[in-house]
Amino acid sequence: MTSPNRAFWLRAAYEEMCSIVKHGTFDLVTEIPPGRKPLQSKWVWKTKKHANGTIERFKGRWVVHGDLQKKGINYTETFAPVTNLVTLHIFLTIVAILDLEMDQLDVISAFLNSQIDTKVFLHQLEGFQLAIEYYCQLHKSIYGLCQGAKSWYMVLHEALTEDDFKRLMADLACWIKRGESLKAACILIAWVDHILIAGSREKINANKAHLVTKFKIEDQGPADMFINIKIKRDRDRRIIYLDQSYYCRDILDLYGMGDCNPCLLPMNPGLSLAKAKTQESLSETEKKRYQVMIGFLGYLMNCSRPDITFAIGKLGLYAACPSEKHLLVAKHVFQYIKGTIDTCMIIGGYLDNLLPNISTFFDTSFANDPDDRRSTFGYMIQFGHTTILWKSKKHKAITLSTTDAEYVATSETTRDIS
Repeated sequence: MTSPNRAFWLRAAYEEMCSIVKHGTFDLVTEIPPGRKPLQSKWVWKTKKHANGTIERFKGRWVVHGDLQKKGINYTETFAPVTNLVTLHIFLTIVAILDLEMDQLDVISAFLNSQIDTKVFLHQLEGFQLAIEYYCQLHKSIYGLCQGAKSWYMVLHEALTEDDFKRLMADLACWIKRGESLKAACILIAWVDHILIAGSREKINANKAHLVTKFKIEDQGPADMFINIKIKRDRDRRIIYLDQSYYCRDILDLYGMGDCNPCLLPMNPGLSLAKAKTQESLSETEKKRYQVMIGFLGYLMNCSRPDITFAIGKLGLYAACPSEKHLLVAKHVFQYIKGTIDTCMIIGGYLDNLLPNISTFFDTSFANDPDDRRSTFGYMIQFGHTTILWKSKKHKAITLSTTDAEYVATSETTRDIS
């Protein structure tokens, strides 16, 4: 409230409170059951950005401290899936190859559409207190509640099921409405309240019309930004580019490396890393900083940058006890990101047939690590021309006794064991 953007934040706060009241989110009560304590809540502020990095709007959100909830008292289940990144890559590949239309939807105040099945009491929201003796008894989910995401997911699933969508068993956040052919189908994936929907223009418009009757939805038109991934299409070549340059710039600025010297390799060839000795390990603050750095880079790797997979897999081995050397190598990866900040991942491409083949590539080091003699192995899976999954990790070698080997060789479950 003391920033130059105070007027924008105040407007965002009033918009949030109007939405909360409109959905009948809570009632004011003067008494709460014995033994129950009201939970704390707070404002969370965020600037929503366009695909080009400019500010779209200021967003204020009422968030509860869900870490203060107690299981069995004010929540039961918390599981709520979001679409897998592998599913996202396959989804975009199908869209590119078949040249389908693809729109993006944002459900406004999504959690406020779902009821909660337990009694939850909150202190009044800062800036909107009526009287000190009142408490808020929730009837709808709000952000931060342990059960909030699950409640919203079940409401969304019910709405899509009514519209004849079928949920995939392999990914519970992907739904398909079948048609006469794959090109006539409609596919929808969800990341909490962000939705991508693909199909023909007629199918998309019909399904959006159904969702609008259930929720307040912001139709953002053709998809251009999804979970910090900029989506650029070349429909003539049946190609989609995944660009995370803005995300890269954000994390570089976060660690003060926006002006660092770029380099051409994510890790120097022949570099040897070892476990940190007790006297060499970083302080708890620096250790946490290192772990967050690896987390940021890991998300970037899994979304659109398989070229840093080996480096991140290697650095992740020492996240529990990193040394100054590990931190320097992590910064070296940031320098590589700086030098390749505009690199995009390519999805799709022309195929001779409409059913892409799946190809798998695998490599292993055969336990040449001097620290623990474990193998470092990596694999990559391609769907047509698109790389949809990649990984680099360590594993223990398994030694079978003669009896075990005979059992594996003769067992009907050999395929499962493999």
